[in-house]
Amino acid sequence: MTVKSCSVPWRLGLLERVGMGQVSHARRIESYAVDFKLTHYRSVKLTHYPAIEHVGSTAVPGLAAKPIIDIDVLSASETLLPVAIERLARLGSYVHQGNLGIPEREAFLALANDPPHHLYVCPPRSAEFQRHIAFRDYLRAHPSAVKTYGDLKLALASQFREDRPAYIAGKNALVAELTRRAVATQKK
Repeated sequence: MTVKSCSVPWRLGLLERVGMGQVSHARRIESYAVDFKLTHYRSVKLTHYPAIEHVGSTAVPGLAAKPIIDIDVLSASETLLPVAIERLARLGSYVHQGNLGIPEREAFLALANDPPHHLYVCPPRSAEFQRHIAFRDYLRAHPSAVKTYGDLKLALASQFREDRPAYIAGKNALVAELTRRAVATQKK
């Protein structure tokens, strides 16, 4: 196995991450991510899930990010999704939300946000899972892309302080281009 909704307003979390406390905050996020993955892997007994991956902006050192961890869990079989839903529900900490409009990814609302996180279970061969991994790994390997993306995120967070859809729309073109590069790099 590979082990690699927030009460804070989204813009505040993003802008706090790049403040003076960025280094300690980044360490805290990474520490939470590691502890979270191991604890939940054991408690849910996801024995047929070959990968639990820390993805998203908090998985990229130095990238401006909201203090919310994104975790993708890869299922060994599409038939195991009902098992994951049942086990996560039994914890009392998650509610299954469906795919939220994104194919090949099932979202779970974390009721206990310690740490704040988003949890997704993906079937094997999930294009969404592969895209997340490629994007994360590309950014980790390309500091100039991290700077460009981080600068854009900060500018958009400042410009669209009360308009999250506009913030997301403002990132779309760059995210699409970086994802294209990431997937092309991964195929080499």
